[in-house]
Amino acid sequence: MYKKIINFTIFSIIIYIFYLSFKNYQVLAASLIDTSIMFIKNVFPFLYITILLNGLLIDLNLPFYFQKIFRNKYIYIFFMSILSGTPTSSIIIEKYLQKNDISEKDASLLLTFTAFNTPLFLYYYLNKIFIDKIIILKIILIIYISNILLFLFYYKKLSKNISQTIKYNRINITESLINNIKASINSIIYIYATILFFKMMSDLLISPTSILRGFIEITQGLNALSISNYNLKIKELLALVILSFGGLSIHIQICNVLKKYNINYKYFYLSRLFYILVSFIVIII
Repeated sequence: MYKKIINFTIFSIIIYIFYLSFKNYQVLAASLIDTSIMFIKNVFPFLYITILLNGLLIDLNLPFYFQKIFRNKYIYIFFMSILSGTPTSSIIIEKYLQKNDISEKDASLLLTFTAFNTPLFLYYYLNKIFIDKIIILKIILIIYISNILLFLFYYKKLSKNISQTIKYNRINITESLINNIKASINSIIYIYATILFFKMMSDLLISPTSILRGFIEITQGLNALSISNYNLKIKELLALVILSFGGLSIHIQICNVLKKYNINYKYFYLSRLFYILVSFIVIII
């Protein structure tokens, strides 16, 4: 009975979305075209190059050298996640899994503190909301310090299995380049399709000025926040909550990247709650 109710509910929602799609076809089409242009101009160039280069750097044994220098095979993932952001960080984790350099439990834990937004992304969108650069810096620091705290908390739980120590691999650079170009294009196509889907859901179901859009997709929520009339403290808190949660769009992208593996997402979702709790405490104090 319970499953029938769930199935009927999902069926009803899909039919309702079909109805709204036809009813608002012109508005929806224009919105999706604008989103596609934005993706091509602003997202695709950075995303393509970061996914491609990260794949090549891993094949060229950069994690091996990081491990030798820092005596830690996880530092590379953490460092590159800061520079590359999400979902590229989950693609890096997938590469480690493919090479059997980490376990599925390790991957589950790594997701908690590698789901970054890049510094450039944070500064660009926060600058649209806040005039005061100190506020922008404070929000960025809260996000990064929270990730560092989680890294320190989970570090002892990460595997120390010697058999999974990163080993030096000899590769064919031409083959590596071809494989990584294919992989990066496939990843980008899925990311693009996911962004379009959640943009469509937002446009059909949520007001353009609603902060709730941020729980669907980060940029939509931050754009809505930039034109809102909330007081400064509330804006700071909402910006941190939106950035901490990450948006369903990112969550689905991460799940797709790691779909071949038995990932326990409990840790990832608990970490989102941790970020939100830290945000409340810092802003209220």
